Amino acid sequence: MNLVGTTWVIANREFRGLLHTPLAWATLSLVGALLAWLFLLQLDQYEVYRSQLLGLSNPPGVTQLLVTPFFSSAGMILMLVLPTLTMRSFAE
Repeated sequence: MNLVGTTWVIANREFRGLLHTPLAWATLSLVGALLAWLFLLQLDQYEVYRSQLLGLSNPPGVTQLLVTPFFSSAGMILMLVLPTLTMRSFAE
């Protein structure tokens, strides 16, 4: 069996094992709720500043004001949360 096949088998086993634990589902639901809340906060902030942005000659777009900060926050949150889910595989 080649390296890619072996890696795929191990990753598939770990992923299936992860989905059978309630801790993973609870953590993923909390992270999803937190990311949804952050997105709605940033969307609300964009709505507040939208009228002021219309007066600018070259206003920043939705991507610069909404999407980029959201993915930056999501990346930081996932960097903090994902190691807690994968520590079980290191312990075994």
